[in-house]
Amino acid sequence: MKELVVITGSGVKFPQENASTNRLIEVAKGFVNLQYNVLLIPFTDRKGKQLLSNGEYEGIPYLYMDNNKYIFKKLNYTIQLCRFIYNKRNNMKYVFCGSTGNIKLFLISLFCRILGIIFIFDLVEEKFSTWKSRKLNELSFKQLIHKMTINLIEIFFFYLFVIRSPAYITYINHNFNKIFKFIFISRKKIFYLPILKYIEDNFDNSNKINKDLKLRKNTIVHSGSMFLSKDGIFEIMEAIKILKEKYEINFIVEFYGPINESVTRLISKFVEQNNLNGLIRIKGLVDRKTLYDKQRTALAVICFKQDIAQNRFNFATKLIDYMVSKRPIILSDLDTYYGFFENSQNAIIVNPKDSEMLAQKIYYLYNNSVLANSIGIKGYELLRKTFNSKVLIYELDKMMQAD
Repeated sequence: MKELVVITGSGVKFPQENASTNRLIEVAKGFVNLQYNVLLIPFTDRKGKQLLSNGEYEGIPYLYMDNNKYIFKKLNYTIQLCRFIYNKRNNMKYVFCGSTGNIKLFLISLFCRILGIIFIFDLVEEKFSTWKSRKLNELSFKQLIHKMTINLIEIFFFYLFVIRSPAYITYINHNFNKIFKFIFISRKKIFYLPILKYIEDNFDNSNKINKDLKLRKNTIVHSGSMFLSKDGIFEIMEAIKILKEKYEINFIVEFYGPINESVTRLISKFVEQNNLNGLIRIKGLVDRKTLYDKQRTALAVICFKQDIAQNRFNFATKLIDYMVSKRPIILSDLDTYYGFFENSQNAIIVNPKDSEMLAQKIYYLYNNSVLANSIGIKGYELLRKTFNSKVLIYELDKMMQAD
């Protein structure tokens, strides 16, 4: 009988998809490739019949626990997951946990330790940098008090106790190494797991652009979150403005992803003030096929994260889809990408505050289609060689088996 791997975490939604869902799915596929039975058990609440209780997502089975089984709602999933783990303990190899609350994480990892089951925590955000990301003047008095008391206590509790409880920690950004060293986490229990994609044996390994594609040579595509201070939205729009005024070309930027009403109002105001009607387009959420079609027919795709603490400990998962599209990726110059992306080789890298240079680079790609295609292809090759979850999960499994 195959050994069982349970993958869990908060914010994971089936059959919908988001960054957490997509990351854990690629991890799951890596374990399936190693001949494990894999089951996804999300912590996300199931309200009524909005979500199925079980099913499959990209070939991986998932199971929702009954949210009404116990009186203590906040502990409901923890209790039920622990019961499930206990019942399957004789055949369970690993529990792999994505982002979740401190108490859940601590209790489940402790429970697994007692049972002799290996518990792995996937660290994808740095608590202090996330805490600092929201400006104090944006908070109500009640929110401010909560931030300066409860939130800080939770962060210290995490770094003093919770992060030490898992048997192993995978982490998405190399900057976490500094924190591990500072809080004396052994190198033997950590594994660098950046963005990843399961590469099938029949995955397209062509190093050519489909000549039948009708490229939209004046269109840039941005997908994912649209927080002004984090995602460089104004810097991107300023570049579109410069392209219109200085180069007299109407470039279009399409924003795909969750719509935030307050951000949308500020974007609309910028568009109106700078006469950019029709050039800044907020598309909202679309299905994956539509998004892929828009990405692979664009001049370029862009991820212009700003140089703030939160971004220094992250790694944009949208880059996986960008690389699959074979279009050139425009990145901001963050040390997150060092060792992976090289300017004018497999990406275009620009200072995150330099809209003038961003405009120049877009114009340069517009006039150099051969180079643009070459950069896109090399980005695609980087995905296949470096971010393949087949290889990454194999190495993780090998490390844990040898310990």
